[in-house]
Amino acid sequence: ASGNSSATTGLATSSGAMASAVPSGVAGLADNGSTIQHGTYYFSQNGQRWSNDKISGMNANIGSAGCVLTSAAMGASGLAGQSIDPGTFNKTYGNGNVSGTKFSSLGIDVTRYPSGGSMSKIADPSPYLDTIKNALANRMPVMLYGDKTASNIYMDGKAGSPHCVIATGLDENGNVIINNPWSTAQKRYAQKTYPLTASTLQPFHWAQVMSKDGKGIDGTSGFTA
Repeated sequence: ASGNSSATTGLATSSGAMASAVPSGVAGLADNGSTIQHGTYYFSQNGQRWSNDKISGMNANIGSAGCVLTSAAMGASGLAGQSIDPGTFNKTYGNGNVSGTKFSSLGIDVTRYPSGGSMSKIADPSPYLDTIKNALANRMPVMLYGDKTASNIYMDGKAGSPHCVIATGLDENGNVIINNPWSTAQKRYAQKTYPLTASTLQPFHWAQVMSKDGKGIDGTSGFTA
């Protein structure tokens, strides 16, 4: 997986009451023959018609290095309310990094934490836990990029290699709900829950909070960074 940009765009914000961590009435959206909860599509970077497509601005294909792009496509699809598969996203909007993607043409705002976070830098996630939790409570997807281990949220694949997943919400216990783009096996890789702690995010590189007009997937607002 790859994520080599450190630029940051502004995250739109608005005032209002915090949304429930478990919103009611959020319709699931269908893709790959399954319905995924919390209004979020699931896409895989592998085993798909787009897997061999070269990533915009990179000398690699989506199957081998498209975790950032595929995670961005999942978040953008939920916020836009329509399916934007990774192949279409790649050709139309870019590679999923904040400086390599035309997020503004979708009306989507993205902020990276830390602002200088990159593929090559390990960061302490502790200062950003509340930001991530508040965003997810407001249905704002959060892309998370870090090095895989056997027990952290970037699980599967070669241990120690970087990977991007997307957090789609919080469950009733405050656990983070993760879509991992690695495989077509949705029962294993979609809507998997983990405790949202510094240890489950380590080794951590960056988080990207996504919103549309200051709101999350179901129209909630009130993000407080």
